[in-house]
Amino acid sequence: MINLNIQMQVIGMILAVMLIYMNATRKKIGLLADISFEGLILSVALSTAFDIASIYTINLANIGRISPALNDFVCKTYIVTLTLTALSMFSYTLTEIYGGSVLKKKYILGLVLFEAISIPAVYVLPIYYYVDAYSIFTYGQATDIGVATGFFLLLATLIYIIVFRKRLEKHRRNAMALFCIMMIAAAAFQAVNRRYLIASVSIALGSVFVYLKLEDPGSYTNIETGCFNMLALKKYLDGMFSEGKKVSLLHICISGHRFLKDIYGEQTYVDLMKSINEYLGNYSGSMVFNTDEMDFIVVFQGKSENDFENDVFRIRRDLMSLWSVDNVNIELSPVIVSLPGENFEEADTNFVISCLRYFSIEVREGTDKDFVVVDSTRIREKLKNDRMEETLIEAMEKDRIEAHFQPVFDIETRKPVALEALARVRNEEGRIIDNEKIIPIAEKSGMILRLGFRVFEGVCRFISENDPESVGIKRIGVNLSMAQCMQRSLAEDLIDLMKLYGIEGKWFMFEITESSVAFSRDMLIKNIRKLCAYGCEVALDNFGNKLGELACLSDFTISVVKIDRAFIDKCFVGNNGQMFGVGQAMIELIRGMDKKVVAVGVEDEKELDILKKVGVSYAQGKILNDVCDEKKVLDLLNRE
Repeated sequence: MINLNIQMQVIGMILAVMLIYMNATRKKIGLLADISFEGLILSVALSTAFDIASIYTINLANIGRISPALNDFVCKTYIVTLTLTALSMFSYTLTEIYGGSVLKKKYILGLVLFEAISIPAVYVLPIYYYVDAYSIFTYGQATDIGVATGFFLLLATLIYIIVFRKRLEKHRRNAMALFCIMMIAAAAFQAVNRRYLIASVSIALGSVFVYLKLEDPGSYTNIETGCFNMLALKKYLDGMFSEGKKVSLLHICISGHRFLKDIYGEQTYVDLMKSINEYLGNYSGSMVFNTDEMDFIVVFQGKSENDFENDVFRIRRDLMSLWSVDNVNIELSPVIVSLPGENFEEADTNFVISCLRYFSIEVREGTDKDFVVVDSTRIREKLKNDRMEETLIEAMEKDRIEAHFQPVFDIETRKPVALEALARVRNEEGRIIDNEKIIPIAEKSGMILRLGFRVFEGVCRFISENDPESVGIKRIGVNLSMAQCMQRSLAEDLIDLMKLYGIEGKWFMFEITESSVAFSRDMLIKNIRKLCAYGCEVALDNFGNKLGELACLSDFTISVVKIDRAFIDKCFVGNNGQMFGVGQAMIELIRGMDKKVVAVGVEDEKELDILKKVGVSYAQGKILNDVCDEKKVLDLLNRE
């Protein structure tokens, strides 16, 4: 049976050595958690080694081959290493919870002092041995102190994992809790069954499980390139911020990565990512994270503002030059966002990453920029946008999304014949939020889909609860956002909602723009055909800004064209009448295609008269009636 115990300890030792090797050869981020984990696995290896040694010394002392004092030292040292393993696990857990905060350091200091008392006690107090053909173990006051200390530390670790579980990801707290439970279970098993010494192998197995779940390099690196990924970035920033360290960040996005892959091939593309990662990593104090295809975030630590600016300048210069890889010169199109550490006070990982992405998108959407420095003004802008996004989310959850309406008038009769539905969002005080503020936020955050669907549902409810046709309303226009136009199930979703409220398709005129067509032409054609087959009409909105709009009139089943305010200004109000003929010809062309024309944003009677003369039959704008809620629009319709 003693041979079996030795074999189990050897298995534990093999696992511990294997773990040390894997940890030594893996790519590390370099945080306190890495140091804490190294301390844990070293204490596990040390404990296992002294466990094996203690079995031999007890047997050798039992036959008089070594002195009892040496045997006592080895066995007591094994007990001490067990308590150190428990202390290492507690330290590792506190690092995951607190990072490098002062609070965590105070806890560790207190426990080290506790160990400083218990360790001498183990060496001073007596220890006894039991050996027979089947069992070998120690007992006595030294053993009792060691077991009590280890149990206290493991129990404290479990309590912290439970109390602070919200600070730990589920897989992290599960792995740490399992390690503690395995140690406690092994100790309990040995207390009732002395024949099997399974403590070391249990601890080693627990350490392997912790490594695979928490420290596995595969979860922090890109398999193709070997670069650190987004998960590693979040862990690194969490560690930096918890340790109170100031960092500066650089977000580099290489535009047209799909084009690069198609032109130069998969291998050259991967080599290009590796070479950029290696180049960026050569800057002092830098950690590079490949967060997406051709998307890099570089974190600089310990850089002065001036040194950071100089590094950013050199990086921009080099990336804008021809980049050589695999004997091929490649022209890159980098979009770069710089976030100096001095410019942000809120050390929050998610906020910092969202800042970089937010302004990177802003730069890409600009026409003449490829670089921006996120200063304190931009930080405040981002915070303001975040608050607006939270307001929108809350409005969605608390049903503060409303459909308001603007009447479309027949210019000849001055009677409303249709309505255009528009989204309106109320804040918690009940005030309407300016659409120019809320709609861009909804588009960037992806909430525009939910917003559009809520408005459409509001229009369906308005039609089902009232009788718009009895007051002359034949159609209600509903704007479709670009995001909605890209949805494969757009037509089915809209038709399903119409059926739910028992409304025919003839009530709706869906308004699209040329921009939506450009992004999702084929998908939009299919959806429009389905909507028209159900009896709906389609209008081309914001007409007069782009040449591609003429193609839309022939390619799509468009029945209404809405000319926008810019077209009216350009052709009929401004330019001293120089574009009048062009505007009139355009109106005649549209009418010749058997399409109705609606003028949007009409401001005075003079404009109405001009539009009437050139053949525009319908108009909407403040001179006729502004946007209003359901009650006001019903009052207006009943009066008319």
